[in-house]
Amino acid sequence: PAQAAQIAGIIPAPSAWDPADNPGRAHERYRYVLERMALNSWMDAGEAGRLAADPPATVAKRSVQIKESPFFLAMVERRLSQLIPDDRIYRGLTVTTTLDLGIQRFAESAYREHFAGVAAPTTGALVALDPGTGGIRALVGGPDYANDQLNLAEGSGRQPGSTFKPFALAAWVEMGRSPESYFTAPATHVIPEGDNGADYEVHNYGGAGYPELSLREATWRSVNTVYAQVAEQVTPQRIVDIAGRAGIGRDLRPEYSLVLGAQEVTPLGLAGAYNTFASGGVAREPITVLEIREGDRVLHTAQTQGRRAFSEQVAYTVSDVLRGVLTSGTGASADIGRPAAGKTGTTQDYGDAWFAGYTPHLTAVVWMGHRDDRARMEGEPTGGDLPAQLWGSFMATALAGVEPLDFPAPEGGLKVVRPSPVATPTPVVCAEGQTPSPLPTPPDDPAAPREVCVSPSPTETPTPTPTPSSTPTPTPTVTVSEPAPTKTPEPIITPTATPTVSPTPTEEADPDAGED
Repeated sequence: PAQAAQIAGIIPAPSAWDPADNPGRAHERYRYVLERMALNSWMDAGEAGRLAADPPATVAKRSVQIKESPFFLAMVERRLSQLIPDDRIYRGLTVTTTLDLGIQRFAESAYREHFAGVAAPTTGALVALDPGTGGIRALVGGPDYANDQLNLAEGSGRQPGSTFKPFALAAWVEMGRSPESYFTAPATHVIPEGDNGADYEVHNYGGAGYPELSLREATWRSVNTVYAQVAEQVTPQRIVDIAGRAGIGRDLRPEYSLVLGAQEVTPLGLAGAYNTFASGGVAREPITVLEIREGDRVLHTAQTQGRRAFSEQVAYTVSDVLRGVLTSGTGASADIGRPAAGKTGTTQDYGDAWFAGYTPHLTAVVWMGHRDDRARMEGEPTGGDLPAQLWGSFMATALAGVEPLDFPAPEGGLKVVRPSPVATPTPVVCAEGQTPSPLPTPPDDPAAPREVCVSPSPTETPTPTPTPSSTPTPTPTVTVSEPAPTKTPEPIITPTATPTVSPTPTEEADPDAGED
């Protein structure tokens, strides 16, 4: 009865009258409830007086265990204070949130399992979103809410490393270009004046160089020098624009280092942007609250329809490429045996490691690093290590029993995008005695001949000067060579048409990320 009277007394303002923070006011409310109960004959007056003289003891906050999604509930409380800024928040509202407690428990279990052997100060976060609504289905913001309430999923930004490359890929596809386009892939690529007027050097992980690669294969292997060339062609501003449309939610600077993830994002912000790929190009803001009611009156309904950020064609093509990261690339340890797309990320000196990925049903992002700095993590983990393993374990459990779905192709079929062939003028072969001469006006067709054969003007034949006899020199045979064929990539038809990568995939660490 004493505990019940104390709880009943603080219902109108539980934060302001918290017995641990304001014991005087809490005790006044406690005595008030007992007096009213005695006055209404709901309690014997003697019993009320005895209880009033012996109030219940408070419990130290540190020992209070919040077992169900504490980081998420703190976000809900903050959202309610924004949506209901008056005293109605204390009147017994019915709040429907986006959380799925089953998926939340899978997230917490997978987090504990994979971080069990990780030594402090290395920690991490996991957040999962619904592609159809943008709702947060699960969120783990750190290892121990009771002792540390900093939500690492939405707190200070972190460099995302190569998890940012899909936005450059999306910009490339949106310009009408194909992921089957080929690039040179040297160990180092220099962008002239690409760093505030100075030359910007981009290096591959481990100093590795590759033969010519398609952009698809370069994504699977996370080849930095290829993506530096992509950034040169699409421009950093286009990458900023498409990342913003996808929902990154932070001000980004149009710099070449952006393509390697040198600017900061939050795990929640990155999840929201990847969720746009999962939903076929429709961006939805991550939300915690679906509806608020006061009795039968609806006070708030979340807007979940979203806005189109880019075309279905762009979203589908990016997803088609990112599938290979799990099946043939750096994210192989995240493969869950169903259609899924994702990207690994590792920053300079192993300060951060990421895996961001999605299926048509669920998007999830895993980050690991230090809570308060960006120092090198013990063991030098990459995004293909613990983050990818944790992502795979969580997603496989969360989606168990859910029928696998493929990413839906755009309505009307997938548009085939081919790079424009390089036109080579047809060579001219002249008869004996004729010589090639340039045309005065070049033809419109770039493949048409640019020369015409002409005969020499008739002149008086001079008398030959006698010369000593010698062995006649044979007339050389003229061989016409066809121009070297331009490598024409295969079109994207279906996800099963992707080429196979034979070398063992290696994870990337972006050595340029973080350099000003």
